[in-house]
Amino acid sequence: MNDTHQAQPLVTVVMPFFNEERFIAAAIDSIIEQTYKNWELLIVDDGSTDGSAAIVDSYIGTDPRLRLYKRQSKQRGASVCRNIGLREAKGDYIIFFDSDDLLFPQCLENRVNKMLEYSDADFIVFQMCAFFKDGYDYTNLLSKEKDNYLYAFLSHNIAWGTTCAMLKPKFIREKLNGGFNERYPRLQDAEFYTRALLVDNVNYEMFISPEYIDCAYRMEQGKSLNIEIALTGFSYYIEDFYELVKNRPDSKECIFRLSQLYTKCFSYLTMFTDKQTIKPHIEAAYGIIRKARKRKIIPLLKGLQNRIMLFCLKNNLYDNRLLRRLLSMVGIKAFYKFD
Repeated sequence: MNDTHQAQPLVTVVMPFFNEERFIAAAIDSIIEQTYKNWELLIVDDGSTDGSAAIVDSYIGTDPRLRLYKRQSKQRGASVCRNIGLREAKGDYIIFFDSDDLLFPQCLENRVNKMLEYSDADFIVFQMCAFFKDGYDYTNLLSKEKDNYLYAFLSHNIAWGTTCAMLKPKFIREKLNGGFNERYPRLQDAEFYTRALLVDNVNYEMFISPEYIDCAYRMEQGKSLNIEIALTGFSYYIEDFYELVKNRPDSKECIFRLSQLYTKCFSYLTMFTDKQTIKPHIEAAYGIIRKARKRKIIPLLKGLQNRIMLFCLKNNLYDNRLLRRLLSMVGIKAFYKFD
């Protein structure tokens, strides 16, 4: 940290957005209302087509701490926008902030104080609660206490969200290949923080008891899962992190955790959609089975069971109650909500 910022370090908040006209004003206001004043808000438009860009434009010029960057090409996703913000960031610390989230007024002040107190930390993690149309739910918390945070992320048991963390930009630039992996359409946050936890001698501090709730994520009913991007994200994650953990001393445990992520992938595939919606994506699901088997992340029997599941789904065989019962008898249960 440079000497001029010792007393009041500059905090960069990076906020990507795409078609967020309903919520973006509230998100920006939650930054402006911070008790800590030495911040910059870098807002990156991923090519919005609704009125959100006009809302952001109405703020630009009213406060010199706000800067807007507009991408002119087709939508690329939050990772690309976050990396643009990271490249432009001037802060000593950085927060990646989603455009439908909210920061509580003392968020930046409390986090800066902890970063100064734990000056050797590469990042810190605070607590986040949910909020609905009728208010905050202080019992629905995002950051979770884990025995081993690396194993938690590898198994897709996500221990905290993007907005929960404050990081040192130097750590990201030098240890995390300069930022987020832009090829991931989903699991971008999990991928980013898993890499962070794999850094040798990474130093981080957790402040996740209820007293440290300092931000909130919006819970909306009716959000649907995009199966295509979900499967792509899971496929990349299995492929990439197998390579990163296979030579670690605890590789056996890490690979076991990846097998748990594999199971969750198939769980998501069937819990959040119907049979007809899944069918166009069966070949992609087969591809994940092949990747997992090639790397011996799952045993042969598990891969065979999942192949039979997909075959039955593809050919409407789960509509046959007798066949479902026979499959269950030999250990091949029907897809979650179709059993």
